[in-house]
Amino acid sequence: TVPTKILKDAIEGGCEAAMKDWCMYQYANTQGPLVFRQELAKMLSTYYGASVRPDQLAASSGISSALSILAKGIVGGPGSLVLVEENTYFLAGKIFEEAGASLVPVPIDEEGIIPGKLEEAIQRCSTKVSALYTIPVHHNPRGTVMSISRQKALMDLAVISDEPYGLLYYDSNPRDDTTGPSSEGIRSLMQVAGEKEEWMRQCVVCGSFSKILAPGLRLGWFHTHPDNIAKIMPSGVLLSGGGPPPVLVEAVATLMKDGHLREHLDELRRIYASRLGAMVTSLKEEMSDFAT
Repeated sequence: TVPTKILKDAIEGGCEAAMKDWCMYQYANTQGPLVFRQELAKMLSTYYGASVRPDQLAASSGISSALSILAKGIVGGPGSLVLVEENTYFLAGKIFEEAGASLVPVPIDEEGIIPGKLEEAIQRCSTKVSALYTIPVHHNPRGTVMSISRQKALMDLAVISDEPYGLLYYDSNPRDDTTGPSSEGIRSLMQVAGEKEEWMRQCVVCGSFSKILAPGLRLGWFHTHPDNIAKIMPSGVLLSGGGPPPVLVEAVATLMKDGHLREHLDELRRIYASRLGAMVTSLKEEMSDFAT
């Protein structure tokens, strides 16, 4: 469900802006333009129900690129260990393995990573764990949302949170203290990590416009403590090639500023909620004798 009309108009607007500012056709600022980060901060603050600042954000070329940069910066080469959920996005594992890490699976249930099993996995590790990779919101492939209590249990570790689906929710509550499997109101691990500065220093969230606009844009963001942003930006990839293309970043910033992205997100959620309802009804009618 790609919003081709508003994307076309926004990209044309980005090109017009570049005609007035030739720097937009040069290598991009590694952190991304301030106007983009300001609009993104406003949007995330609204959806998270908590304050997000522009200095806590940096533009990325999508989550896959962000994970690669983080893997090379955090993983200490061959023999390093990265904790992953027992069922996880399989291509993310390949990114960490290419950085020299070995993957250590941790059992999960309908609430997310099981704290006791996490501790057991860490104790079995022969060397220090470099990081924990998790998909806490609308997990891929399980579809679950990690409860707040389980999220808090991760905060002693260096956490890389993969969050392409956090804004595609169906409930209307921006935040509550649910600790059960439903976890209404949970949009991001950063809602929990942001409660304490030391937790925020331990956590990097990777967000994306791929699932809410179009994957071909290759545009996303880092969300973490400003000190971590400063450590990420000297990545060789970013120093050599800069951040994402300024024209596209300008286009998406305009969509956020004008409210078109919010309108599109509202429509996406209505569509997906309807499809979910139809699927659940069909499963109950056709498969209730075989599965629960």
